[in-house]
This record gives sequence, structure tokens and C-alpha cells, in this order.
Amino acid sequence: MTRKTPRRIGWYLSAAVLVAFGVTSVFPIFWMILASLKSAIEIWNRPPLFIFTPNFSSYTDLFGPDINYQKFLTNSLIIAVGTSALSVTLGSMAAYAFTRGKFWGSKSLQMWFLSLKFLPSIVIIFPLFLEYRYFGLMDTQLGVILAHSTFLIPFSLWLMKAYLQDLPRAIDEAAMVDGASRLETFRKIILPLVAPGMAVTAAFCFVFSWNEFIIAYILTSNSAVTAPTRLTQFRGLEAIDWPHLFSAEVVSLIPLFIMFLFLQRFLVRGLSLGAVKG
Repeated sequence: MTRKTPRRIGWYLSAAVLVAFGVTSVFPIFWMILASLKSAIEIWNRPPLFIFTPNFSSYTDLFGPDINYQKFLTNSLIIAVGTSALSVTLGSMAAYAFTRGKFWGSKSLQMWFLSLKFLPSIVIIFPLFLEYRYFGLMDTQLGVILAHSTFLIPFSLWLMKAYLQDLPRAIDEAAMVDGASRLETFRKIILPLVAPGMAVTAAFCFVFSWNEFIIAYILTSNSAVTAPTRLTQFRGLEAIDWPHLFSAEVVSLIPLFIMFLFLQRFLVRGLSLGAVKG
């Protein structure tokens, strides 16, 4: 046995583990897509059917007048985009202030912001419910955006702080020597340099807001209902509408795949931007 044999065995074992993990992760999505193309009877067939005539009626029903699923997808898209924009903007500004400014209590304030990220949403949802009823924000897209941003601004702050710390302060000083104000330096010099990091942060915020259930479920009832909360209505008192449920889940995944498809170039650069350099 040569010295390379144990190393080669290690590579094979690692590859096998990765393949097994990939199959385990992808198979539920594959099964969901298959189930969305079956009838209710075929879904429960034993053994499972892998060769069958696809049935697209559940997809056409989703966008019909009875279900009108495009309304809930639009709500989710508006809320996710609004939440990402607000969270990344305010989080980036706060991160810039913490990395460039020195003031009393800054470390304690940063830890307080971080603690908000770990606060369970169920803890504050009922106080928010009472406040929203008083201010007229119940069942509005703005209300859900503000609620989601409560949890995502601290997340954006800490993620952007890691990217901004890698930029030398000499960049800011050189810009201000040339006559730029602090705000102009941040907007015209710093933001373009950390744009990949902002893309990563926005992607995480978008996914959280798109998939979030509890807050949207309690704070909406009709006009601002999101796609995840609409999925619960496919469950009746006596049975679950499995074909429409699976097809709605598949449709809900499409915007996420499209987003990562267009942002993958920025995501790769952004994930390596805050890496520790040796």
C-alpha cells in the first residue's frame, strides 16, 4: 500500500458523503415536483409511481379565479423586496457607523442589536398585533415589511460589518481630503466596493422574508396574505388538497431559484469578500 492510498480513500469517502448529502437534500424537491404532476389518487399509490402521465391541471387551477395564487405571490415578492431593501440600507449605514465611528456604548449597542436577531418572533408578535391594530397597519404589506425588518436589520448590520471592516480607513480619508462629505464617501466610494457583500446580505434577507410564516400569518388576513400563509388554506377539515398544495410549493420555489441564478456572480464574490486573508 502506497502513501497515496489512504489519502485516495479519504477523498473517495468525502465524495461519497457529499453525494449522499446532495441526494438527501435534492430528493424531497424532486418528490414534490413529481407529486405536483399526479392526481390525488396517484399520489397515494403504493408502490410510488415514477412513470405516469403528467397532469398539469393543478398548476392551471392555481392561477384561476378560485385560488388566484398570483395575488399571494405578488404580496410575497413586494414584501420580500421591500424588506431586503430596507434591511440592507439601514443595516449598511449602521455597520458603517460602527466600523468608522467611535462613541461611548458602541459595543453594548452592537450586542443589543445582535440580541434582537435571536429573539423568537412569537415573543413580539402579539405586542406588534396590538400596535398594528392601533396604527392601522394590520393586513398591509408595509406592516409585514416593518415586522420582518425588525429581525433582519440586526442581521444585515453584523453581516455588512464584517465586509466593511476589510476596507482600510485610508479610503475614507482620501475621499474626504478631496472634499467629499462622510455621506458622499459612504454612498459613492464605500457602497460600490462592498456591493457583492450587499448582494449576499440582500439574498439572505429575501429568503427569510419570502419563507417567513408566523408573522405574516398573524398580521395578515386578506389583502396582504403571503404565499406561505396561503398554503395552509389547502388543508380542509377532513382532507388535504395535496395536488394543489404540492404545485403551489413548487411555484413558490421558482422566484428563489431565479434570484440565485441572477445573483450567483455577486454571491460568489460576496462570500469571499469577508473571508479572512492569510
